[in-house]
Amino acid sequence: MSLDNQLIAQAIDLVKLQYEELGKSWAHGWSHISRVRTVAQTLAQMVGADPTACVLAALCHDLGALQEKSGGEGRELANTDHALWSVAPTIKILDQLGVSGYEKGAIVAAVANHSFKLYQGKDLVGSVLRDADKADALGPWGTLRCSRHVYKEDLVNTHDMNKLQTDVIEPLANLTRERIKQRTDKLRYLENVTFVLEWDELKMFHHPQIYPIIKNDLAYTRNERLQLLQPELDPLIEASREEPRKRKAYFYHQPIYPQTQIGMNAIQPESLIRPHARSAPESIIHLCGELVYIEFDHNGKVIRKEALNKDNPHIRIPTNKFHTLYATKPDSALGMLVQGPHNPADFRIDANWAPIEDDSNRDWYIGLRD
Repeated sequence: MSLDNQLIAQAIDLVKLQYEELGKSWAHGWSHISRVRTVAQTLAQMVGADPTACVLAALCHDLGALQEKSGGEGRELANTDHALWSVAPTIKILDQLGVSGYEKGAIVAAVANHSFKLYQGKDLVGSVLRDADKADALGPWGTLRCSRHVYKEDLVNTHDMNKLQTDVIEPLANLTRERIKQRTDKLRYLENVTFVLEWDELKMFHHPQIYPIIKNDLAYTRNERLQLLQPELDPLIEASREEPRKRKAYFYHQPIYPQTQIGMNAIQPESLIRPHARSAPESIIHLCGELVYIEFDHNGKVIRKEALNKDNPHIRIPTNKFHTLYATKPDSALGMLVQGPHNPADFRIDANWAPIEDDSNRDWYIGLRD
């Protein structure tokens, strides 16, 4: 299938001015639409989807943001309303363009379901739009959009953001990252950027063909997360070398915290970690070095063994699953995310079938590594 350039040009004439009228709501403005359109067109051709339908869906998918602007600042990202509000103006645009039948239905369905909270992955146009839209949360543009979503304001001067060129955006994103480092509520942004990276690290994009397209932006966002963690990570690794247990943990929250717990654990190869389970879903994220994750059934039988490294940087641990891990390289470290609320009484439950962590039981732990 080929792209209907004449129809796309007509669509751009109809929608571009509407997005530019968003003003301060640049995160759903024309710059975002243009980037989503480019990725959607490329991805559509790679997966055999109708490129014209995918581009039209990309052009229309955030028209509902015009209504969100009137609903108050800070509501313009990561909610289902803007997807649903975009349906009526999309139908109007398609009627003006003379688009009908199955193509019209596919575009409208894609727009209605492009939110990550709604999309079920059952249609090519919808899956292409969803992947292309989520990809724009990565890279320098993603930093600016996500920081606006988290803090409800821009941390840098974003005047005329829709007119800025790409080479101007990265310095603004770098400055935003440095300002986030200095904030006492850095945790809020770390939660958001980690959630965004899960789309790649847990293979939540629908089409694997998108990964080469987002390669540079993905590397930027992963590096950004590591730089935000670095002020706490470096001394943590140093402290782990001197700890008797050869590991040291750090959490970005108080003992009782009502939201997702985010922390880090620096682990040396000599460390022994007793198998344990948590009462809430947990994710572990590779930060540096190399580690191996081991999961057990309730009788202590090994049922899963998986490397945690730069090639496999994210492991989801189910609720109440006994697990342990060990470092295969010095100065290894991982990030931890545990869904809240934090209850110290059952936050960690040790396996009663596993020996305690001491030198007399070292052979048992070493045996797990074979």
